[in-house]
Amino acid sequence: MSLAYLADIFSHSNDLNISILETAMNISTTRERISAFTNILSIWISHIGSGNCAKFPQLDVFNGKISLPVVIEIKKHLQVLQVTAVVPRLISARRYSCFTELDAKPIYI
Repeated sequence: MSLAYLADIFSHSNDLNISILETAMNISTTRERISAFTNILSIWISHIGSGNCAKFPQLDVFNGKISLPVVIEIKKHLQVLQVTAVVPRLISARRYSCFTELDAKPIYI
């Protein structure tokens, strides 16, 4: 079961990496995609806690057969991913504060 979860989470992270490596990407769009992924992690944490494994197709095969300790470990791992994704965002927020200011103010042309 743990291997199925790892296959699913690596698939999601690979999808994120591929989307970030597109040719027309800029730092603002990259930041938005990483932020969206981080926000989705909190949704996945609540879904896993309630037994919903729909976003994890490899793990979903075992649906109904996942033991509580495995669910707890998956939730812990998703929480660690969420926290480790926030730290670089805080660093980049200081470094690229001008982008944060641009996001807050509408620009009319």
